[in-house]
Amino acid sequence: MSEAASVFFSRATNTLFVSDLGNNRVLTLDLRSGLRNGMEAAFVLGQGGFVTNACGNGPGGIDGPHQTFYDARADRLFVADAGTICGMGSRVLLFDFSRGVE
Repeated sequence: MSEAASVFFSRATNTLFVSDLGNNRVLTLDLRSGLRNGMEAAFVLGQGGFVTNACGNGPGGIDGPHQTFYDARADRLFVADAGTICGMGSRVLLFDFSRGVE
C-alpha cells in the first residue's frame, strides 16, 4: 500500500474497503475470519492485479481514489475518484458486486 486515503467497513459483509491513493486502487479485505497484521487483500479494484498502479480513466480504472462508501442493500461500492495522480478528472465510480467480484 502506498497512501491509504480512506477506509470503509461493511458490517453486512465483514469487508473492509481501503482507498490506496498512491496506487490508484481500492483494496478489499475479507474480515470474516478476523483482522491480522500483514493480512493480504482479497481483491483489488481499479488495477489488473496487485502489482500494477497505472492511472485509469476508463471503466474500472482509477486515478486517485479518495473516499469509499458501500451500499449493503444493493451490494454496490461507490468510489470518489479525484483524478489527482495523473489528472484524469474527477468522477464517482460504481462497482456492482451483486453478481460477485471478478
